[in-house]
Amino acid sequence: MEKKFDKKFTWVIKDFSSLQSVNILSDTFVVRGCKWQLNAYPKGNKGQNFVSLFLEVAGCGSLPSGWRRHARFRLIVVNQRSETLSRQLEGQNWFEGKANGWGFPSMLSLDEINAKDSGFLVNGELKIVVEIELLEIIGKVEVNGFHLLSSQVESVSRMFEKHPETASEVHLRNPNIRTESMGKPFNKKITWVIKNFSSLKSDQFYSDIFVVDGCKWYIYAYPKGKDNDHLSLFLEVGNYESLPIGWRRHAKYSFTISNQRSEKLSRKHQSQQWFEQKSPGWGRLSIMPLNELHAKDAGFLVNGDLKIVVEIDVLEVVGRLDVTEETSTIIETMDVNGFQILPSHAESVSRMFERHSELASEFRPKNPNLRTAYISFLLSLIETMCQSPQELSQDDLSDAYGAIGFMRDAGFKLDWLEKKLDEVSEKKKNEKSFEAGLQEMEEELRDLKRKYSDMEAVVQKEKVKMSAAKAPLSFDDVV
Repeated sequence: MEKKFDKKFTWVIKDFSSLQSVNILSDTFVVRGCKWQLNAYPKGNKGQNFVSLFLEVAGCGSLPSGWRRHARFRLIVVNQRSETLSRQLEGQNWFEGKANGWGFPSMLSLDEINAKDSGFLVNGELKIVVEIELLEIIGKVEVNGFHLLSSQVESVSRMFEKHPETASEVHLRNPNIRTESMGKPFNKKITWVIKNFSSLKSDQFYSDIFVVDGCKWYIYAYPKGKDNDHLSLFLEVGNYESLPIGWRRHAKYSFTISNQRSEKLSRKHQSQQWFEQKSPGWGRLSIMPLNELHAKDAGFLVNGDLKIVVEIDVLEVVGRLDVTEETSTIIETMDVNGFQILPSHAESVSRMFERHSELASEFRPKNPNLRTAYISFLLSLIETMCQSPQELSQDDLSDAYGAIGFMRDAGFKLDWLEKKLDEVSEKKKNEKSFEAGLQEMEEELRDLKRKYSDMEAVVQKEKVKMSAAKAPLSFDDVV
């Protein structure tokens, strides 16, 4: 049974025989958050007597460095009298960089298209259909103006399909603030507590499977060491045998063997790797000596329990995701003034509350997930304001004022932040006036330089005349 394509797009080219352009482009269409278009050469490409037809990534020049799209596609020149006579060709390629378009230079001969009663031209119109299945996405994708990781595209796209009005009144234009308002932090912290560690009989011990950005993972340890007298610890892709050929996961991760008496004595290892079919697991053979781990009052084993913390950030995903919904995991967060936040945000949030103790005194939402989302949104807003005035546009500043209003409606006290935003706006105005003044001064300086150059030339001529006037006559001049 033939596998279905994700999307079908129909392009009708009117007055095909009268076209004078070398090539024409279709309207853009979207497949799983990625913009595409068709590019046709109605008179043939490079002088051939064939219609050339290509599928291209639309707006590829504005995509971030390293973007890639893996797609299976079918191009069809429709015979409007008999579908069985339609011309169709299929391809499967990576769209990237300079290779952002793929297709067929000799899609269908012009003689066949223009033949009387051929069925390809009806009332002067040529009908083209493209069917696409997007297999893999690398790099961020725009969905309804929100920049998302590939792992978020499907769920957010479905949300907008079912509720197209979701963001119809979102006035924020800054992509960082827009994305933060839609999403959540992508990195995750997992705590694995191994009970009765000293009594384990197994040579190898596994954690439960957990999910990060739609990908399944688990940790496994060698509690008695692997080929040495050190604790060995590894992170591995869950159920990797069932993943399709060519899958890859690029992840940054860290292992921390927690010292439960003094955090400063904890042992940490950090790395960044590609996880793939031949190398589904990465870790550390000698993360910590066993005699140090088991030492009396060392603090690593408390009541026989060993505590291991794993932090993961999935940077890129190649291949279809393992799951669409996250299973339950133990996620370690920190409480800062009643907000559950990631440890990476702890210092910033703590300093904010130290300086503005009344910040959330009237904040109304009680749901912990909503509270976390709001505080993340506030941090993203502050991060935007920390950009240089040159990097900030007027739209960014307008978005920031709108975002402050949104946060105030929820109960945050943000007079201090609005004053800072006023300062940033004033800096932006000063930057423009200083820039205009500087340009004017530079122009005046150029004029002065030109006048000086002209005057210098006149002075040199006068010097020549004066030298001639002072020179005495020679004998030859007199005679």
